[in-house]
Amino acid sequence: MGMLTSGCYTVIELGSPSIMAKAALFLSLCIQQLPQNEALSMGLAPKALVTTYMRAAGDLLDIATGIRETIDAAEAWLLESKLYVNMGKPRKAWLSIRRAANASLLLGLHRPDKDGKSRSERETSLWAQIWQNERLCCLMLGLPSAMSNRHPLMSGDPPLPSPDGIYAPLRYRLCVLMGDMIERNHESPPNYLSTVKIDQDLEQCRMLMPDDFWTQLPSLDRPLIDIYACQLTKIVYFLCVMMLHMPLMLKASTHKRYEHSRASAQDAARGVITNYLLLRQAADAEYIICELLDFQVFSAGMILMVNLLRHPHHLSTQESRVEDLRLLEALAEALNRTASSMHCDVARQGSHVLTLLLHVQRGSNAAGLDTFVAVMPYFGRVKISFPIKGIAATTTTEDANTSLANPPHITTTGSVQFSGWSDDQDFAMTTDFDEELVGDWSAVMGTDIDLDYDWAHFFDGH
Repeated sequence: MGMLTSGCYTVIELGSPSIMAKAALFLSLCIQQLPQNEALSMGLAPKALVTTYMRAAGDLLDIATGIRETIDAAEAWLLESKLYVNMGKPRKAWLSIRRAANASLLLGLHRPDKDGKSRSERETSLWAQIWQNERLCCLMLGLPSAMSNRHPLMSGDPPLPSPDGIYAPLRYRLCVLMGDMIERNHESPPNYLSTVKIDQDLEQCRMLMPDDFWTQLPSLDRPLIDIYACQLTKIVYFLCVMMLHMPLMLKASTHKRYEHSRASAQDAARGVITNYLLLRQAADAEYIICELLDFQVFSAGMILMVNLLRHPHHLSTQESRVEDLRLLEALAEALNRTASSMHCDVARQGSHVLTLLLHVQRGSNAAGLDTFVAVMPYFGRVKISFPIKGIAATTTTEDANTSLANPPHITTTGSVQFSGWSDDQDFAMTTDFDEELVGDWSAVMGTDIDLDYDWAHFFDGH
């Protein structure tokens, strides 16, 4: 760390505001990945030091934008967006990546050549990282993308060189399809044929990699950077499938045409969790901090949990149900380990919610609570009423014709209510939830949150 700090200070002495900001943000990114109990000789805790450097970098970038747009400023905003992603603040990450995109567009980096000459490797790599990361933020936040799929760079093979190495063709194609998903999400009225088409395109994407890529376990003696790149590519693929079908998943109980979306969302959620767990098993991988990744994996766990509570008979075999429970238990433990080593608020709260739901699913009240209410940003609300000691839980059977507005009783342990977040609710834009994903999810207890949100889906299980 000492040599790295010395190098950054040398760069800062160069005097350019953009270069100084980039050096401070790069140093922040390195400090951010340190275990939270790591002792620093700079007089501040890691999180406080990162905050200080980011604030200084923001001031420097404000100065730089008053002079002229530079590639250094675009690179600095890209680093800032990565820091916010790791901090679990997708809205702020989106703001930073859009600033990077604006600077890049003004510099003409989106064009394949300049004055008849091909773009430099630095320019090509930077633009690829910017528009691809922007797509992922927009997909999660429900916002339009800055780059249309009609742009010439969005057809054919990815431009070379690529920062994604052997995974470049798949990553590139997935980001193009994210653009289709974003446009699908803004269709009015929604057209299910768009979902079918994107689903077919995603299936074609799998063929860009050999079969053993999807089935082979990562070799734990490989460098961590190689394992991370491989596993993250798989996770992003399954996240795309999951996010494509998630809006239609709950409609399957009343509209059989959406049964494929329910099954696809479940399978994709399993893929997300399995590959995340394999990543965390690698040496030193427990020190990788990315609150947004932890949240997306937690969301995959919630999809499996909703299915276990609401559709226990949809699983083909008892073995499938047991396997999903095993995955959820392993995920809760992995998130808890991450929270312990890196003090991640998303991992801590995600592990807590999953553990409580697993208790209710088993019919126990190991937590010793009467009720628990939480709102998961961009996902929905959960209310758990634990079984009262000495009073047996009752059992009812699910009526296939029962609507979501008049939910069935479907489990034999406790009571669980889920309310899914509506796609047209601008969660991050209409609340004071400045902490975004890392805020206190259970802070809504004792408040009438229904006054602020129109929950699209609602059902009970007990």
